[in-house]
Amino acid sequence: MSNASTVLGTIDLVCFICAHQDGLPGDVAAVQRCQIIQGIHGRLIRCPNGIFSQHEWPALTGQHVDMDDLPATMQHRQSLVEAVLQHPTNSVVLSTLLAKQVHIRDVVVEYAVFFGCLDLVKSICTTMKRNLLSDSSEEAQFDALNRLRIPSNALQLRQLAVFHGHLDVLMYLNTTSYSSLHGRCGTELSYSDIEVAAERRHLRCVEYLVAGALQLHAPSLTDGTIALGGDYFGFRPPSNTTTINLAKQGLGRVDAAEAAKTDGLDDMVRCLTRAKLVSGWRDNDAVGLNDDSERVPPAPTDLARPGTVAYLRQGGWRFDQSVQTTVSATAIHSQANRNVTQRQGRWSQWWHALVSYFE
Repeated sequence: MSNASTVLGTIDLVCFICAHQDGLPGDVAAVQRCQIIQGIHGRLIRCPNGIFSQHEWPALTGQHVDMDDLPATMQHRQSLVEAVLQHPTNSVVLSTLLAKQVHIRDVVVEYAVFFGCLDLVKSICTTMKRNLLSDSSEEAQFDALNRLRIPSNALQLRQLAVFHGHLDVLMYLNTTSYSSLHGRCGTELSYSDIEVAAERRHLRCVEYLVAGALQLHAPSLTDGTIALGGDYFGFRPPSNTTTINLAKQGLGRVDAAEAAKTDGLDDMVRCLTRAKLVSGWRDNDAVGLNDDSERVPPAPTDLARPGTVAYLRQGGWRFDQSVQTTVSATAIHSQANRNVTQRQGRWSQWWHALVSYFE
């Protein structure tokens, strides 16, 4: 290194040149080796021996993580990603890769949503939207809500966002199709976003998710189709087919409202019960309600608030058309020194907007 720096002038110049040769800097390669989160499970899913093993997910290339283990898993991810973000050369390399490689982009976005790094999520999504629309070689793809599809295999972004109650990140995810709508619903072996939020006792997130799910569940809001078809654990009971499959595997599913009732979370029970009542399902014994229980109408359909279908259809996902081909290195470098408290004012504004759903 000393001989090379003598010829080229500075060690920084040598590092910059090396970063653009074949292969990646070690810190960036470590981020690239991270597995994405394919599923999250916890006490609401009961298996025969009480222990989940990886052989139960033989087709998955990502991690299936227990709720109790998720913080440690993501803290390791944080140490790897932030080591790159804080390095002046490696952060530039990463910004280029984020615009080109699906896997490393998913790894970084999962980190960002879990730790509430909204600016980083926005920078990545905005860059990808611009790049996809400016790419004349391929036709842009849009989802059922007319949102531009961003290539991704990360299906647990909403679950990761609500783990620490990052409502601002959750609301932003609803303005982009980075993460599939169906990824939020959970599976026989993994939690839905509502289940994660409920188990973590983040009532505001649960209320927001339920309000959005009710709108997506209503055919009148999606041109005669229901955007959230099939099972949605925590929002409505599993289908008969799923119930039979669970029984065959010896698996049990505890209803999120029942778990909240056991924990004495009355507001959580009330919110989760509203979802079932409005979506056409009712089991008073399961949630401890009587015939005089409050009935709540569906969420309003004519208000274009952030995160709603009306908002999305009115162009909430759109962005400034200025040219940008890589994620801003300045944006991702400054993210290392983020201050979460700066967002609390915006959280208050969004919360007041959310509360009006239930007024």
